[in-house]
Amino acid sequence: MSKVSEEYPYIYHYTNEAGLYGILNDECFWATHFKFLNDYTEIVLFKDKLIEHLIPHTKKYLESPSFENDHDQKVISEGGGIEKVAKDEVTKIVDDKYKVLFNGLEAEIYITSFCAVNQKDEYLKNNGLLSQWRGYGGDGGYAIEFDSLEMENQLNSKHSNFRIGFVFGKLIYSDDEQGYRKELSTDLDEIAKYTTELYDAILQRKQEPPSAEQAFQSFLNCITCYKHQAFKEEKEVRIAAILLNLKDDEENGLEKERKFRQRDGKLIPYIELFRNSGNILPIKRIIVGPHKDKECRAEALRIVLRNKRRADIEVIVSDIPFI
Repeated sequence: MSKVSEEYPYIYHYTNEAGLYGILNDECFWATHFKFLNDYTEIVLFKDKLIEHLIPHTKKYLESPSFENDHDQKVISEGGGIEKVAKDEVTKIVDDKYKVLFNGLEAEIYITSFCAVNQKDEYLKNNGLLSQWRGYGGDGGYAIEFDSLEMENQLNSKHSNFRIGFVFGKLIYSDDEQGYRKELSTDLDEIAKYTTELYDAILQRKQEPPSAEQAFQSFLNCITCYKHQAFKEEKEVRIAAILLNLKDDEENGLEKERKFRQRDGKLIPYIELFRNSGNILPIKRIIVGPHKDKECRAEALRIVLRNKRRADIEVIVSDIPFI
């Protein structure tokens, strides 16, 4: 996967007034558990695509000279032929990985989202995306502009003591076949390699299965960066924080604290990213969204930033005529 900063030097996080001042006061983001997103099924969206990609690799293995003895041919024959055996075995392996993920046995995924903007589009860069402002209704919203390169650097260094990994990337939408193959080819090849080795180990009754570590990371890379094409306008970039559920010992690092907030009468699990990192978040600008009091909001925000010694953050007001 390519780095976000190579394509988008700045990314934007849309939030309401409470969210903005929470980020400024605590110098952190809240990343929400994927099962509690507005549409958690996006994590499952890649499943059929992954199975489709893996079947030819498994078929190639089943057709290889190393799979020509009588026992192996009997497995194929009783399974309904190479095509069906390949599909059934791949589906089982992928299903097992999703079950592990949804049960939180190996890892938990927490997500926070941003929008990318073509920096050549001056109007959009300075006024924000209307569809995002609409999401905040009459309460108004704010778009916080971040330096994506500095964000990458902080992600690589600020959580080194915790059992946590990150996928920081732009989303690939389901109608973008070229983007899917370009961005995820290395990860897909790693998953295919592991799948073939695992199937071989099962059939050959090997005592030691292949290591799943790299393949599981590739699996996470793929499923967290794929979304339905209906959301394409948002040009979403996201941080997917992967909490690894390993034995709690010094070598594996510290457990990241899960916290909870209330929404619509239910508890929503989340984690805090960048909190107490020792550095400030790489905020460059804040756009005050459409609102009847947007100019007053902008002035109040400038005063707050001066009090926090963050007067270097520019505050601008969207001129989109929507309330």
